[in-house]
Amino acid sequence: MSAQKKIIYISAIPAILLAFYCYNPFVLFFQADDFIHIPLSAAGKFLQQNSFRPICDLSIMIDYNIWGKTAWGYHLSNLLLHIIACILLFIFLKLLFKKYTGIVNSNFICWLSTVLFFLYAMHSEPVLWILGRSAILATIFSLLFLYCYIRRNDAFLFIVGFIFFWVLSLLTYESTWLLPLFTLLISISTIRQNKTVLKREFSYLGVTIIIFIIYLFIRDHYIHEVTGNYESGLLLKGDYTLLIRQYALLFIRSFVPAFINNKILIGLFVALTLIIVLLFFLLQKNKKVIAILFLCWLISLVPYISLGVDTNGTESERFLYFPTLIVVILIALIAGNSKSKKVYWLYPFLFIIHLAILFTVKENYRIAGAVNKQIAEALQITGSQKIVYAVDVPQAQNGAFILRQGLPQMMHWLSGKEPDTVIICSQRYELLPLQYPYKIIYSDTLGIAYNNKFIKPGKDTLLLKFTDAALFISK
Repeated sequence: MSAQKKIIYISAIPAILLAFYCYNPFVLFFQADDFIHIPLSAAGKFLQQNSFRPICDLSIMIDYNIWGKTAWGYHLSNLLLHIIACILLFIFLKLLFKKYTGIVNSNFICWLSTVLFFLYAMHSEPVLWILGRSAILATIFSLLFLYCYIRRNDAFLFIVGFIFFWVLSLLTYESTWLLPLFTLLISISTIRQNKTVLKREFSYLGVTIIIFIIYLFIRDHYIHEVTGNYESGLLLKGDYTLLIRQYALLFIRSFVPAFINNKILIGLFVALTLIIVLLFFLLQKNKKVIAILFLCWLISLVPYISLGVDTNGTESERFLYFPTLIVVILIALIAGNSKSKKVYWLYPFLFIIHLAILFTVKENYRIAGAVNKQIAEALQITGSQKIVYAVDVPQAQNGAFILRQGLPQMMHWLSGKEPDTVIICSQRYELLPLQYPYKIIYSDTLGIAYNNKFIKPGKDTLLLKFTDAALFISK
């Protein structure tokens, strides 16, 4: 190995250590929807709020049986799942290089690409938010499915494998619905290389589609819908202008962090498009393979166009987990097929950029978790009031959920309180972050206005008033 390669290779080690610091599970806590779905999964309820993701719910139930109400245990599981996804990416990259580029000795580029994916800042949410793990689990099963499908003609075991992991993918996350399009591209490529027969490929694709149809029938039977307003609201409304805008934002946010205004985002969209076109024309070989992968990346963004991604925070970055994996694969193939070895210096440069972003982002999740922990502990020592009024409940900290949902469930699950009614009078504007350290202040003069009435605390009434720096609790 040359001196240049050694320096670049070794640069990945401190990058990994710094990423572990950012992902530290021991300083994180429960957030928002966690308070709703973890107790439901713990009780063995796998069909929650019209969602059909039993594998994700099962993973949460297993975590609950191990960790109970210890938040860092769930976050440790998320981190371990992320590591597993990275290991699978390394193996998958090795297969792609060997099968489609003729590059056998690809350990160096696969290692750097795996490290880049591990610390890729634009998919921080699924690692740092417990329920974000659905995106990681779906990616794990998708990689296993695609690995087995690519090797389907090598042994019968791989045929069984792609069928098995296809089923698990479907039971994990709706984004995997488009995997058959990837298999179609793989089959077409194999046929054109004269490495298989058309009839055999049709049988593989047929099995995949039949399983998908059976899954849709089962899904409709249990939750009474194939796709709901949450996953495809804009598609059902036919708001194509907004859908195109959402797609463009997903395209940009695969490379660019949040907190950038729209004019800059538009400029970056144009710049990124030109760079991608330029890089493609500068390639000396394997253009078809890279073009197919680029098409796969564009396809991978489609399931999220109705949902979109935040440009003011990290909310919804879980939708970018699988698409950014394909981005990393594209970077690996472009670097691996480049004549100039100087292109490898791109990796240390990307490590620095993504770590800088990750260091900024992780604070939001730590603050969101710390505030929730303070609130839960403070509510434990309140009385047993039957009615709770909450004003200006904080939604998120720059995209990291706080209590957009889940305050009543938090009171029941973590604080041991069971009020008859929890009334959310108002929620704090989500783009206004909280100040930290956050204070808990008990007041005997607290009152709130709600529905043209002035409400005072009483024996059966608890008042909670959130501000940017403190939570006021009635005595």
